[in-house]
Amino acid sequence: RNAGDGDAANSAAGRAAGGGNEEDDFLDSGEKAREVQLVAQFKAFASEVAHVDVAAVEAAAEAKAQQSLEAKVRRGELSAAEEARLVERFRAERAAAPAEEENPELAGRIDAWVQNWRAEGRAGKQVRCRESRAKACHWLEKLGPVDVGCRVSIASLSMGVARAKTPPTLEGTTGDGVDFTFKAPIRGSKEPFDGIRGGLPLPSLCAYGAKTSKRTPRGVIGLVAASSVEYVFRQWGAVANKATLFAAAGLDWSLWIGELDKRLATTASAECLTRQANAALAAAPGQFDSVYVGNASRHLNSNHLVKVIAAYALVQRPGVTGVAYVDVDAMTDRQQLMRALATPKPYSGFDQPESARGLRFWSHTAPGDQFWQTSSSRFFARADDDVASKLLGLWLANRCGFGDRLALWTSLLRYAESHKCLRGPYDGRLTNLTYGQAATYGRDPATTLWSGPAALDPLLGECDEISDKCWKLRICDAEAKLFEGLVTHATVSSATDARRFPFVD
Repeated sequence: RNAGDGDAANSAAGRAAGGGNEEDDFLDSGEKAREVQLVAQFKAFASEVAHVDVAAVEAAAEAKAQQSLEAKVRRGELSAAEEARLVERFRAERAAAPAEEENPELAGRIDAWVQNWRAEGRAGKQVRCRESRAKACHWLEKLGPVDVGCRVSIASLSMGVARAKTPPTLEGTTGDGVDFTFKAPIRGSKEPFDGIRGGLPLPSLCAYGAKTSKRTPRGVIGLVAASSVEYVFRQWGAVANKATLFAAAGLDWSLWIGELDKRLATTASAECLTRQANAALAAAPGQFDSVYVGNASRHLNSNHLVKVIAAYALVQRPGVTGVAYVDVDAMTDRQQLMRALATPKPYSGFDQPESARGLRFWSHTAPGDQFWQTSSSRFFARADDDVASKLLGLWLANRCGFGDRLALWTSLLRYAESHKCLRGPYDGRLTNLTYGQAATYGRDPATTLWSGPAALDPLLGECDEISDKCWKLRICDAEAKLFEGLVTHATVSSATDARRFPFVD
């Protein structure tokens, strides 16, 4: 009967989706083989005799099983056996993935991209700038050569029981084909940071994967940035956590390792220099440090901006459709990892593909924030898109002192104004606000310094207002959430010992 056929297909599909019955774990290999044979015979009977559309029944059952699985993952109700099956399914899918076919045309365009990012000065600006109109890429003249053709991978994790024997090890190969290996020195030893202080010969944007891998990253690409090899080791647990997350979510990803070019670190606009001369405005909020570990000296601008350079380069890589950046210290816990494993593939980084479809640039905002008060800890940029590249270019061009958010906020406001999306002309007022005043503008009357009517305040306007007024821009979406439910961006309590190991405190 049709109902029986559907039930049988549903049971089989449920097991395939990771939601099988507990007794499956107790079947021996012979029983499992017999079950597979019986299911195949039953499908043939259902199709040929009962005229059941078995493929449609199985597709519906798989969709139902996937929904049930995702719901259980969200509620944290997976049993240990179900988690094990989810991991087993993940490994089986990776093992069964077909070998990548060679694509000489794509490989040629990637080689040209790699060579373009080796250029510098005016020539580098010419070949690396991807903005068609009203360009904001003059900063590229101050950026030296970048190795975007490298690969990197974790060779030795060295956490847990193995960590006392082998140091954490990072290995890879440069775009020139030169192999490299970095090992963290054991804490308390006199072993120097051989090769770590100097790091790689060039700032490097490395695709994650074994140096022998022939896989070409494509689709939406995850991105993480660190200013030095030393910083990678200081965040070793978090870097490994990110490698696990991206693998579980089915995303290729890249790791930037390199300092901010000194010519960018020590220069800024006249407007920024005036701001920095005011001690009250230039001061960093609280005790926050706007410099990554490994910075040789404190310059005018924070080296957090290396993530923007990395994104600007990566959106140009042939075969890439978008870049999803997340800070290295955003962590994924066990339940979130199971959710990543259960996420339907391909995954774009957004859990709401309907709302995120067509986004050109996006950065996380909290409810009640103005559209420009975004967090730079997670952002998305569409590949080979003029709006996305322009905003990333403006972000670098507006670099100014502490952190990177003030530059991003200024860029969003100026870009929105250029398309007449604001309530009134932008008056450059962020330059005269402290970081705290800018971050709370519109929510705190004490920091909302505007003498005219609110309807004309260019700094007021949430995402929905901007989207309605300038829907073609697609630079924000109140419903879209990047890596939502998959990462927690918060300082991990020292009691968890999540970032400590017996190498390099």
